[in-house]
Amino acid sequence: MLLLVSRRASAIASLRLTQTLSAKLSRNMSSNNDLTATCRKLSEEYSACDVSDALLKLKVPQAGFLPDIVPIHGIPHGKGQHVVAPVSTVLFVPKSGENPQPSNIPTDKHWTDIPPPSSIVLLQQPAGMICAVLGDIMATRLKHRGVRGIVANGRIRDIASINELCADGTLSTWSKGYSTVGTGLEAKAWAVDVPVQIGGLEVRSGDILCADENERGVVVIPQDKLDELMAILPALKATDDKCVADVQAGVDVNEVFRRHR
Repeated sequence: MLLLVSRRASAIASLRLTQTLSAKLSRNMSSNNDLTATCRKLSEEYSACDVSDALLKLKVPQAGFLPDIVPIHGIPHGKGQHVVAPVSTVLFVPKSGENPQPSNIPTDKHWTDIPPPSSIVLLQQPAGMICAVLGDIMATRLKHRGVRGIVANGRIRDIASINELCADGTLSTWSKGYSTVGTGLEAKAWAVDVPVQIGGLEVRSGDILCADENERGVVVIPQDKLDELMAILPALKATDDKCVADVQAGVDVNEVFRRHR
């Protein structure tokens, strides 16, 4: 009798655990679907400049802008991509010397195996280095795994080959500079999905990155500001559109701002 009761209790506990896990999975799927829809809306309806205007209102450092990072290929007017997706960060460190924290990259993995599909990978390189932190081999691997964009706050190389990788529109690649020298000269990948500091802005994995080729700009939306940003963006854009229309009609700027701002 006791054995039967025990088995029933175990079965009930197992059922409850299954129900809890199913509910959690359902919530996660719903959350992921909502985030995908939000990223698509940002990509299709707003520019990186619109996003920065909203982040300025929300007092986000640098209005989310990552300075001096540009797309690596020429963009025909109005034909550029605007890729919006969650960030996965990769921190590079000097090849020699001690590091303040242990590496979190598994010894049996390469860093390109870790960023999730549909993310934008942000590479953080120490200032002053002349080597590249990305070449065509790494870019090919990331594209094969479904990464949507690569943004290097540092140098990249193999530009011609990477341009070919980007030609079909499934990958957008940005950098702060170029090099002919491989990473092994002076750097190594050390940590993934850790906070990185770019100027006055801290970028964390899971933040939303907007890489807008038409505006030649990269903007990061802190994850905890996304809902607020989406709430104020429509009105801000509508106001700007009215300002542009009035100026096109011959109204002077002071009067336009008086009317709409």
